[in-house]
Amino acid sequence: MAKLSDDAKAERRDAIVTAATVRFASQGFHATSMAEVISDSGLAAGTVYKYFASKDDLIVATAERALNGIGAAVASLVGRESIPSPSEFLDAVRASLPSDPSGTLRAHLVLHSWAETSRNPQLAELVCDRYEKLMAAVGPLINVWQERGELPHDRDSAESGRLLLALIQGQIVQAAIFGSRQQH
Repeated sequence: MAKLSDDAKAERRDAIVTAATVRFASQGFHATSMAEVISDSGLAAGTVYKYFASKDDLIVATAERALNGIGAAVASLVGRESIPSPSEFLDAVRASLPSDPSGTLRAHLVLHSWAETSRNPQLAELVCDRYEKLMAAVGPLINVWQERGELPHDRDSAESGRLLLALIQGQIVQAAIFGSRQQH
């Protein structure tokens, strides 16, 4: 049997994570079986388990993909020559959140991930690590926004960063609760 290239392996892994993401977003983690993910991926069970030893590993992979997207969006904003406004920042981060092909935010998937941190230490570690990285990344933005008068100076950058990330988290919660009824 021919060995798969690294690209082919990455494509298979991506197909599994995509199938799991769609299923988890529509049914939640605990109502989704590995059999459903395997079927949706179009791969054999042995192949799926070669990439992910358990559903918990797959849950971490779906959360990691979402968090990587947010981290990449923030990094691209920090690295720009012209720093965006706070509103542009929030719009860019919102656009990086996991969405279905129609663009609808998969807010429930994010909420499920947050709730799952209470029982999945690997996921909890991932979420905490990425939150700390986001806090470090927004610090320079906060400083620029304060210098430009776009944010008040009465808070230190860490407190402002926490509030900024809380706005994003709040938007996710609202999208999960109100869905399509929410005004844009």
